[in-house]
Parts: sequence; structure tokens; C-alpha cells
Amino acid sequence: MTIAAQSVYRAIQKKFKDNNESFHNEYETLDAINEAIRYTNNVLALRNSDFLEKSITYNQDEMNAEIDVYNAGLTEGQTKKEYIDLAEEGIDLPEDFVSMISIVMTRENYHMHPIPAVEPILQETDYKIIGNKLFAGSDCTMLYKKQLTEVKNLETESIDLPYTFFDLLVKIAAMILVQDPNSDVLLQTVTETVNQIVPRRRYSNARIRMPWTV
Repeated sequence: MTIAAQSVYRAIQKKFKDNNESFHNEYETLDAINEAIRYTNNVLALRNSDFLEKSITYNQDEMNAEIDVYNAGLTEGQTKKEYIDLAEEGIDLPEDFVSMISIVMTRENYHMHPIPAVEPILQETDYKIIGNKLFAGSDCTMLYKKQLTEVKNLETESIDLPYTFFDLLVKIAAMILVQDPNSDVLLQTVTETVNQIVPRRRYSNARIRMPWTV
């Protein structure tokens, strides 16, 4: 489940009783929402939260079938899309990709193995990442760490968090809009609220490694 950016915006307006945007215009509020997303992103990353985990499946035949449909609908002069070759040409990583957690062959559910960037893909279980591209020897499902992406369009976009984070985003964005100069207070507020929201189902026995420890 995601949170509609428009609903966060409306809640902030309601909090300030500012339906006519006389105090904060849309651009200022959007900036505040995005700053709230960045704070939340940082705290979730420090907690190693599984809210920042995401999976994606790459099926070469299905992707190329979609390309066939797209190309068939083009008119004269429009550029056709090229077929995807996972092993030779690779495919762009997701925009929110941060780091790999694991990758398995979709068909057999075998874990795939990384190879050096200079080596060619020879086995079905081979994969490598070069720049912003993934190269794989077979159809695969990738589990990765993501980052929360910022909102560009309030009317059409959503924030990739469950609805339990709704009040947090509204609260932090509102604090930013009143121009509280103390970023430590903001970070503490986000941290405390996230600690109340995020389930400890995976890390109940794990201590957070502090940056000054060895």
C-alpha cells in the first residue's frame, strides 16, 4: 500500500487551516514533503528496515513481447524500441536502486553468482552490475535495497510507504514549513516515530551499529 502525495498535501493544508494557500503555496509544501521523505529515508536506512526492501522480476520474453506491442502502435517516423538482451546488452536498474540483497533464477529459484565486470555472461547463473545496468544469464528476480523517491507531481504520484507513515509525513512537513531551524529536533522526532511504527519482526535481537563503534 502506498500513500497518495495529494492526501498528504491536503492534510498539511488542513493542519494550517490554509485551504486557499495563503500561508504556504504548493511549491513550498511539496519541498517540505520531499524533505520529510528524505528524513524518513535516512532513519529507515539506519534501522536497516525491510520497508526499504523491494523485488523486481525480469522476464526477457515478456519484456520483448511488450516491446512488440509498443512498436506495432507506432506511426511513421517514430523510433522503435530495441529488444532486450539480458546477457549481452543488460537492462537498466530501477531508479530507486541502492544495493543488491540477492538475485535468483526465476525458473529454478537458484541463487545467481556475481562475476567480474570484465568477464562475459556464460552461465545461466551468472550476473554482473556495470554502472546502472544489470546483466544476467537468465530470467531473474532481484531483491534490493531501495530509497524512497521524492514526489514531483502531487496529483498523480504516491509515496512508497504504508499508510501507517501518513501522520509522520504530515507532522514533519508541517514542522519544516514553520521553519524550525533545529534539524536535530526534526531527526529525533522522525527517529522516535519510526521506532514506534516499524515492526521489530526481523531485528528484535539486533542492536543498531553506531557509527563510532568498531
